[in-house]
Amino acid sequence: MAVTAGPVRHPLFLERLARLIGQASVVASERVCTTTFYASLLGRPFMLLRDAPMQTTPVDPDEGMAGDSAWLAEHYPQYASPTVDREVAWRELGGDCLLSPEALRRLLDDLTARAVREGRG
Repeated sequence: MAVTAGPVRHPLFLERLARLIGQASVVASERVCTTTFYASLLGRPFMLLRDAPMQTTPVDPDEGMAGDSAWLAEHYPQYASPTVDREVAWRELGGDCLLSPEALRRLLDDLTARAVREGRG
């Protein structure tokens, strides 16, 4: 069964995506995308569909190699069968760039103080 979480820019997109992934036993796509890595983070196996019989959504021209099945097979071979790869998911979703709550508070305080000094706050 194919399902969608709706338009990616919709404010509830990630909430809908998480709910759909949480209900699935296996998640699959014809390309590497947001769903690939959120599935792994949520503990659901993801499988890359090679040579999918149909493309239901247009491929983003900026997507580059993420839609090329030969490139995907070379760079993400673990997804040839249903796999949970939290390490790759964490890296691809920018987990290494996350700030602690304390660091975020300091950054927000600094940005707020600067906006006030510049007359924008």
